Amino acid sequence: MPPKAVFDVAKAAALHASGLSLAAVARQPGMPCAKTLETHLREMGYEVWKGRRKLDGVSKDRLYDLHHIQDLSASAIGEIFNCSGSVVRRRLVELGIQKGAGNHRSATGPLHWSWKGGRHIDARGYVRVRCPGHPNASKSGYVLEHRKVASDAIGRALLAAEEVHHIDGDKTNNSPSNLIVVPSGKHQRLHADVMRELQALRQEVLRLTERAAAVQPSSVPNSSNPQTANWKVIG
Repeated sequence: MPPKAVFDVAKAAALHASGLSLAAVARQPGMPCAKTLETHLREMGYEVWKGRRKLDGVSKDRLYDLHHIQDLSASAIGEIFNCSGSVVRRRLVELGIQKGAGNHRSATGPLHWSWKGGRHIDARGYVRVRCPGHPNASKSGYVLEHRKVASDAIGRALLAAEEVHHIDGDKTNNSPSNLIVVPSGKHQRLHADVMRELQALRQEVLRLTERAAAVQPSSVPNSSNPQTANWKVIG
């Protein structure tokens, strides 16, 4: 039996379960070396993930989203979970969701195990919809919803030099009335104009706030002053 732990075992287990490797947990303040961590965690009945087992707690949906929807490489996924790219590739093959070949391509669209309606919000906050036949779609068959709505409205595919501006600033509000097709350069100027207007409004609010704070209470009529006791409010 190992000697009694002189560190917070529960905290170490929680850090390890969150995806940190034993080596990464060992670098935290107050933690022992990785070997001691492993010994005590196993003794206390906690799971220890090493090598390929580091991904055992990661769901198939999560890995599919990272690898196919967000288009991250195996090495990039490994950096997220503190493991090597080869470990990630082996896990992707085991789950049948590796790129290029495999079971994940045996069914598409609504028949695919990962189908969520063909609509999702990407890492930048934009809505993407599955529309393989659309001229603005990516290789995976997804197209930015605001570009699809705009192209449908003008009756042609958008050019690479054309961008779509959200009038209210909400990236998920893709109503035709909220979208404007503009050249790339003008799009940036539109955003700059909006930022200037917001800054001007902030300055105006600050000016009015300071002006209101400068008003002395004595300047407001009250019934304790004989000269204002007979004032009436008409409304």
